[in-house]
Amino acid sequence: MRRRGTIRTGLTAIAACALLVLPQMAQAAPSEEEIAAAQAAEEAAKMSVAQIEVKLAEVNASAATAMQNAQIAGEDLNEATIALQEATVTANQASADADAAEAAFQEGKQQIASVAQAAYRNGGG
Repeated sequence: MRRRGTIRTGLTAIAACALLVLPQMAQAAPSEEEIAAAQAAEEAAKMSVAQIEVKLAEVNASAATAMQNAQIAGEDLNEATIALQEATVTANQASADADAAEAAFQEGKQQIASVAQAAYRNGGG
């Protein structure tokens, strides 16, 4: 009985291997049309990769140009900020000078009024 079990197990293993191997062996070789289609698909994929590489190079060039333009704009902004600060200092100084001139004018006007009033009181002369 033991021998029958071993034989059955062996036959079952052989049958299982045959079921796995035979379908793979039974597949037909690809036809010329299938080979041509596969080659065309490969060429299309190569073209697609080449197009992607070209597009990537274009995008990289655009990014480099944009980065350069951003740096130039940043430098322009810094120059404009410095010019604004200098103009603000100049404007503040001009405003202070104008305030001082106005105060001096008012003081001079007051002095002239005082002199004119004193001259009037003293008989005009």
